Amino acid sequence: MRQAQATRTCTSSAPILLVVCLLQSMVALGVDYAQKGDEYVQQEFDAGRFVGSVMVARSNRIVFMKGYGLANREHNIPNAPDTKFRLASLTKQFTAMCILHLQEQGKLSIDDCVCRFVPGCPSNWSGVKIRHLLGHTSGITNFTDFPDYASKMMLSSPPEKTIQRFRDAPLGFEPGKRFAYSNSGYILLGYIVERASGRSYEQYVEETIFKPLGMEGSGYDHFETILPHRAAGYSRRGDTWVNSAYIDMSIPYGAGGLYSTVEDFFRWYQCWRERKILSASSWTEMTTAGEWNYGFGMWISEHFRRTTQKVFEHGGHVSGFATSMKWFPDADLFVAAFANWDSARTGEIAENLAAIMFDMPVTLPKERKATGEQSVPTPPNHRSQWPPRARPLCIPRPLLGATAAEHWAALNTSHQQQLHENIVHSITGLSISHDISRRLSELIPPATIQTKRL
Repeated sequence: MRQAQATRTCTSSAPILLVVCLLQSMVALGVDYAQKGDEYVQQEFDAGRFVGSVMVARSNRIVFMKGYGLANREHNIPNAPDTKFRLASLTKQFTAMCILHLQEQGKLSIDDCVCRFVPGCPSNWSGVKIRHLLGHTSGITNFTDFPDYASKMMLSSPPEKTIQRFRDAPLGFEPGKRFAYSNSGYILLGYIVERASGRSYEQYVEETIFKPLGMEGSGYDHFETILPHRAAGYSRRGDTWVNSAYIDMSIPYGAGGLYSTVEDFFRWYQCWRERKILSASSWTEMTTAGEWNYGFGMWISEHFRRTTQKVFEHGGHVSGFATSMKWFPDADLFVAAFANWDSARTGEIAENLAAIMFDMPVTLPKERKATGEQSVPTPPNHRSQWPPRARPLCIPRPLLGATAAEHWAALNTSHQQQLHENIVHSITGLSISHDISRRLSELIPPATIQTKRL
């Protein structure tokens, strides 16, 4: 309806109305995407296929962010944007960043042999480099595939003890010759972070990544810690919810020991889009796909659903939790879906949310199951509510008291773009891209603007 109204208004030939028409259209589209995304996730929740929190961001602004279902079923606490979920294997990208950060400090090289940092290193690891661990090409056996893994996952296991479990196993192949996903490799990487830095893995991640980025809702998960807004993890037995099997969080370590929120993952998205923490060369190393479409801690695909959209992505599963994130650099789009249910379809949900943003068809769930709960909206006064109330419009001081034509001509392109963005965001809480701002500037030259004062 809003788009139709905007289209009818645009029949006027007055150039100044073109601004209003384009802004109305963009506002309608932004609201439409948020509504479509929310409706889609709500249907997944109603069908009994998702419980958790999601976040979609584009052009450095959040499109929508919301929790669905319960974070704690015993106390009837709803999921929200600041609910803390175990990240599982999304931890790997943070571990990879720590390794590259240490390389920049001269503490290690990713072409170092892992034996430099592992006392009593087995002889068959002599050809294994840190690079191989980062890209899952080391040949080191994945200890989470061992038959006794489930029986031992509830026992405390510092990294040295975990490494003992797989250090004597034969390599599956010559390092660098094949790809085999291995949590063992990222256990070793977490241990190397400690040996090279002289600090604990937890401390290094906190000081190097979380604090600089303002990710206050993120950290290393310890069962004994009193952690506000922590989600409880669940499994299903038929139609019955049960507490998930216990896992001592010392075990996943650098392969899956961190927790975070979808709210914090907006800051992580900003880190990716602005290439913070690391140098440009390190970012290139981290985001360059190897022969098997894996970078460092991240899958990389050149074609999302047979399009030319490049996507960096990863998923994670750990007892009681499932996670997924996708980053589309060319479209400046980021999607995160976290669930406190270990069978939730987070990868599919994140993919479909991206597809909605790209105006691609999405198959909605057909089967509807009685979940025994309702999606609980975030309270109006909740600090994580999105979209927020409109911001006050910020106009550069020199523009006040002067004609628009005079000062529009004086503004450089970036200031014109920022003014367009401020106008839209102050009215709607939504964002427009710099590309759209640039096109507005091209469509409305100073000569078409009357002498009306701002």
